[in-house]
Amino acid sequence: MAISADDLETQQRFSDSLGGGLPFPLVADSDREVIGAYGTLSKPGGNSKRMTFFVEQDGTLSYVNQDVNPRDQTHYDELLEIAGAPDAG
Repeated sequence: MAISADDLETQQRFSDSLGGGLPFPLVADSDREVIGAYGTLSKPGGNSKRMTFFVEQDGTLSYVNQDVNPRDQTHYDELLEIAGAPDAG
């Protein structure tokens, strides 16, 4: 799942702009509660930086990427590998 301070309509336009959309749901966090807790705000009340976190089922944070380019397929391939997806890599 991806969390953004953008509203759902803006997130849908972003997903659509990537061609095939995204293979995961987008969540609106307009009050910035979750993204603030993960420390991704550029400044209080500001926008969120694009970052990726991989959280294990037990809540352990096992991966952080602080320089995400959503158009870079290698980023998604890396996440599939981390998640143990059968067709990864």
